[in-house]
Amino acid sequence: MSEYVHRHTEEMLPELEQLQRVGLFSSQEIKAIIKKRTAHEYKLVRRMKDKKDFVSYVQYEINLLALIHKRRGRENYFFKKDEIEYAIVSRIHGLFKKMIFRWPHDLKLWMSHAKFCIKWKKKIQLSKLCTNLLQIHGNKPHMWVLAAKWEMECGDSMDKARALFMQAVKLHPDNKKVWWEFFRAELLFAEKLRRRLKLLTSDENVENVEGSEQLLMSGQAAKIAYRHAVGTISDDVTFHAKFMDIVLDFVATSAFATDVLEEVRQDLKEKFPTDPVVHSTLAKLHLNPKYDKVNSSKLPKTSPGLDRFDRVFSTFEDAVAEVDTQEMWGEYIDCLLSLCGSDAGSNETLGAADADTKPSILQQALKIILKAHNDEKVSADRYPKIIEFLINQGFLQEAEKLADDVCKVKVDAKLLLKKLQLTMLLAIDDDSYTLKTDSLFKEILKHRKMMSLKQELEFWSTWVQWAIAIDDEEQAKNVATKLCVGCRPEALISMQDIFLKWVAVKRGVLASYQIFKSEMCDLRTPSLQLFQSVLHMLTAIPDVKSKSVQDCFEQALSAHGLNCPDLWLQYIGFCQKTGGSLTSKAGELHWRAMKNLKPDLTESFIASYTLLGVQGHV
Repeated sequence: MSEYVHRHTEEMLPELEQLQRVGLFSSQEIKAIIKKRTAHEYKLVRRMKDKKDFVSYVQYEINLLALIHKRRGRENYFFKKDEIEYAIVSRIHGLFKKMIFRWPHDLKLWMSHAKFCIKWKKKIQLSKLCTNLLQIHGNKPHMWVLAAKWEMECGDSMDKARALFMQAVKLHPDNKKVWWEFFRAELLFAEKLRRRLKLLTSDENVENVEGSEQLLMSGQAAKIAYRHAVGTISDDVTFHAKFMDIVLDFVATSAFATDVLEEVRQDLKEKFPTDPVVHSTLAKLHLNPKYDKVNSSKLPKTSPGLDRFDRVFSTFEDAVAEVDTQEMWGEYIDCLLSLCGSDAGSNETLGAADADTKPSILQQALKIILKAHNDEKVSADRYPKIIEFLINQGFLQEAEKLADDVCKVKVDAKLLLKKLQLTMLLAIDDDSYTLKTDSLFKEILKHRKMMSLKQELEFWSTWVQWAIAIDDEEQAKNVATKLCVGCRPEALISMQDIFLKWVAVKRGVLASYQIFKSEMCDLRTPSLQLFQSVLHMLTAIPDVKSKSVQDCFEQALSAHGLNCPDLWLQYIGFCQKTGGSLTSKAGELHWRAMKNLKPDLTESFIASYTLLGVQGHV
């Protein structure tokens, strides 16, 4: 195999001689490069090939190119690039080809090779790479999109990119992203042609252009791609609406995009006349400044900020009059919440209202919410979000009315928790709501089985914090020890931890430990996390007797000593730190740990125990 290495080394000599002759590298550095390359070459000719060897060789050559670039800048010498850099670039291409041949299913190798081609502007190699990539990974739609983008943006060949897109939609006709990117590519190419025309002739009028370029610059190719797309996937509203979002990026800078946008808009209205998503999308068009810029001649000149929102409201009013359904009213309400900045989970990015227009939008939102509620046009799953919005905006009385009305009709855990949050806020200023809050907690307790884990965590933590807030220790203790029977362990840990820490602050650590020992341990075996929290409280106070700490450790070991080496180590560390008669107990604890721990945990325990002993001596 050495003859291959020597042959490859000899092929490197011309570029190395040039590097030394022009003064970019010294003779010692050239020898170091030869030595390093020879070592890499020997790794490549092994019988068992390793991908890491190829990758490290490529990385070394790329680093060498970067070093040559720095040396050229320092020496101010920029000649002989064909003999030096491009020889190294050719070698790197060869290494990439060998890797891809051996590991063709590793997409990272393909992507790395493509990035290298793009960096060094190797259009021919990039085009060949795209062809080879799609022969192997043609079943992946995103690879077709990526290859077409490379051809269009880096290879400057829209014809090849269009051919790839057409092949992609033929193989993957149901893939939405391929159609969207095809449409976007045609719009980009049309805009590029128009900019080139304006640069060459200082005139963007396509009427002076003849032949196919006139059709391309008019956006006809984009329209054809769109028509084929909606003809293939004809029943998906969101798919159709996405074309409008894409073309909106072009309407402010390219006149041809207005015609494309109008065609998409008319198609949506004709094909989905009763779909709430379509009406919502068309109404939100007025929020887009690019759309307003194109249609500025048709809009009134006074109060442009407020008028923009008025147009949205007017469009929605027409929509709910035409499509009087819960879904349509829900779209209207969601839009209003987004404008007020209260719909953080929305996927749409709407123009939030400024300080001048926000009061009027808030009033509009309140009016529409109450109207939809009175007409029973709000679905039950939207009420939690609406109530939260009303609470955040200070409409507490309206929120209370909505919550009471809905909870009479439907019992829902999320709704009940929102009503609880609202009642607790009202209780801050009105003592009469305190009893209502207590009774609401008990009412929600009856429906806890319908709660998710997150909701149950919130409920129990809120209840114990409410009892703490009104300084009712008896109620807090009752919640943390008796009423919580049957709740999920995760919720129990959080709630009991809050209660015990509050008792420790109020009446002392020992009082908190007595409640834990007498009430909570009898109720259910406490979790390791709760034991650790109690132990932390006990050991943090110097005045606490070691007998109480030992009792807590023994209880924890009895419950969790089989699976927790750290607990044994913590107990041993406490005995060594306390000293006195407890020092001798450390050896006994070591023996007990070795006897009780699971066999697969003893090795890690021994290692940690040894380290603990070393640290103690240090």
